[in-house]
Amino acid sequence: MQIATIVLSVLLAAVIVASALFKVVRNPTGADAAYDLGYPIRLWRVVGWLEILGALGLLVGLFYRPVGEAAAILVIVLMLGLVISHLRVRAAVAKLGTPLALGALAAVTLLLHVEMA
Repeated sequence: MQIATIVLSVLLAAVIVASALFKVVRNPTGADAAYDLGYPIRLWRVVGWLEILGALGLLVGLFYRPVGEAAAILVIVLMLGLVISHLRVRAAVAKLGTPLALGALAAVTLLLHVEMA
């Protein structure tokens, strides 16, 4: 299971960083998403930095398991927040796919970390 943990952690971290960069660098696409969800850009950037922190934690967690577990929980909470935000503004159901999938992958990563204990 260690190989699965490594692969999943690295891939999940890469996808999360890619998503976070849209928020942090004030990309127009990221700004549109913030506007659609009713968030000020400043808060949206904070979410982006939290996503980067979670991604880094997933990578550090490959060497120190408790950090990986905490990072996976952070990613799960962030993705749950995104799902709730989309539901709150009655966004299209298709927009729920990405945060649901990333949250599920973070949950699997958490379980793999716990299993390695």
